[in-house]
Amino acid sequence: MRVPLSAQRIRAAALALVDADGVEALSMRRLAAVLAVDPMSIYHHVPNKQALLQSVYDRVLEELPVPHAAPDGWQHALRDLARRFYRLARRHPQVMPGLIASRWGTRREREIHAAIDQLLAAEGFAAPDRARIVGAIYTYATGLAGLAAHGLGSRPLYDPAAEGAAGPAADVRSRGTEEDVDFSIDLMIAGIESLARGRSSGAGAPSGSAPGSASGTPSSAPSGAPSGTPRAPAG
Repeated sequence: MRVPLSAQRIRAAALALVDADGVEALSMRRLAAVLAVDPMSIYHHVPNKQALLQSVYDRVLEELPVPHAAPDGWQHALRDLARRFYRLARRHPQVMPGLIASRWGTRREREIHAAIDQLLAAEGFAAPDRARIVGAIYTYATGLAGLAAHGLGSRPLYDPAAEGAAGPAADVRSRGTEEDVDFSIDLMIAGIESLARGRSSGAGAPSGSAPGSASGTPSSAPSGAPSGTPRAPAG
């Protein structure tokens, strides 16, 4: 018996194609062949390829739990989020480059963004600092995604063949192991903690930005299909 075509079935097939061959390999014609349907029938469920890709990205990010305040502090919540994101990128290495490069945020990204904002607001960070921290977390996450997808285990930091190269040739390497990832996460957390201490002491803090005096509500973009609003960093 033929399985009825649905948005969920289309998304699952599209994700399988991207997982196997990357975003560039996805086309409506190829997807229709996999589903054994006419290409035009897909458009009854998905308006265009970009909307289809956004639904694939959202489906992948649904595997990432939204962070919540933890009894042992915001540090644990963000550390757990980073570790889970790295493992997610390891599961879907072909999806991550397209997701990171997309100018459109997804519903799940906005949920995660708002949750991180709430965690930081509860710690007393003012809105400008929260926006900068989330931006830094997003930048860090793009690096984690690349590390998960490609690894850096065999890339030397110095070229032994380069004329006049200084320093060790082959013994200094970026490894990208789980231990290295945890170390980098700890550095990110330590940086945020250092900022919090600096704001608490008033060192270099702009007016109204010290923890304990934060105001404003968590920011979030409206849900729905891409509508001209750039993506919000997700972390």
